[in-house]
Amino acid sequence: MRLAYALVAVAVVATPLSAHAETTTYAVTQELATTGGTPFGATGLTCGMVAVTDPTAEPGTVTGEVHGGPVASSMPVNAVTIECSVQVNSPFHRFGTAEDDNDAAQGGPVADVLPPTLVSFTAAGGDIVYLCTEWHEGDTRWYYDDLNAGGIGAFITTPDEAHCTIATSLPVPETGPVGHELDPLLCPVLAIVFPPEGDVVLPVAGKVWDCPPYDA
Repeated sequence: MRLAYALVAVAVVATPLSAHAETTTYAVTQELATTGGTPFGATGLTCGMVAVTDPTAEPGTVTGEVHGGPVASSMPVNAVTIECSVQVNSPFHRFGTAEDDNDAAQGGPVADVLPPTLVSFTAAGGDIVYLCTEWHEGDTRWYYDDLNAGGIGAFITTPDEAHCTIATSLPVPETGPVGHELDPLLCPVLAIVFPPEGDVVLPVAGKVWDCPPYDA
C-alpha cells in the first residue's frame, strides 16, 4: 500500500530560443511504498524518471535518467535490489530476458539506492511510456502495481498482473517564448543528451537552447 506521495522528479518543456525543435519530455515521480507491514517487508521510494527527446539522434530517440530508492528491508539478513525499467506500449512488468531492455539495477545488503542512471529508448507520438519498479528482497521479487488497491498502488509478486506507472509526456508548445527561469529544471536533463552544460546545438539551426554559463 502506498503510504505517501513524494515529488522527486519534475519535467518541463520549452520552446527553443530560435528554430523550433520537436521535443517531448517524459517524467515519473517517486512514490513511498512498502511490500508488507512491520516487522516484515521492505519500505522505500519507487522508481522515478526524467527523459527528453534527442533531436540529434534517430527520430523518436529519447534519452534521460531513471533513479530509485532508497529502499530498506526490515530483515537484516535480506539483501535488497532496486530495478527500474522503461517500457513502451507495454503496461505490465516483463519477466526474463525481455525485461533487460532499457533498465537499470542496483543491489546492496539490507538497504540500497539506485542513483540517476542513463537510459535511452524510442517513443513516437501516440506511444505510451511506462516506468516499472521491481524490488528484490531476499529471495522474493516484488513488482509495483500502480493500479492496485483502487489506483493507490501496491507491491505484488505476479509480474503479469502488475501495471507499471505511466510517464507524463509533455510536447513542446508550438508557440510562446520561455525564458531562463526554466533552466534549473530543464538543463540538468538536457545535459545528459547535450553534455556538458546542456546547450542544444543543431546542425542547421545552430544553438537553440543556452544553459548556464550563458554565452556573452
